[in-house]
Amino acid sequence: MLTGGKIIVAYPDEYLDGLADRLMQVNVSHLPVISREDQRLVGYIGWKDLMRVRARLQPEETQKTSFFGAR
Repeated sequence: MLTGGKIIVAYPDEYLDGLADRLMQVNVSHLPVISREDQRLVGYIGWKDLMRVRARLQPEETQKTSFFGAR
């Protein structure tokens, strides 16, 4: 993804919150994921992937919320 002549990428060791923010900032649905060591393409990450992870973690978050008494 190009923004202002700069290629916007993701790295395998990044937190998903930061990737979601970057996707919103550059207004794209996918980012290429490249290796920090050799700049090799290792995959793509997109909104659908982020939502899949969130759906998997949601029951755990609900349990934490109920433990602390938040509603």
